[in-house]
Amino acid sequence: MQQRYCQCGAAFMVAYLPGGAASLRALILASSKQGILSVHRCPCCGQQVDINSLR
Repeated sequence: MQQRYCQCGAAFMVAYLPGGAASLRALILASSKQGILSVHRCPCCGQQVDINSLR
């Protein structure tokens, strides 16, 4: 797992999972009151997040 950050500074954990023949997919996780969730948008600023938009 890697820690990455949104443009607004929100922290995410990124897990790399097998995605098929010789490829990986990134699962972006954020913590919330409900626990740890897979996300596609930043819970702080609402910006869509993917592995290339995080720093």
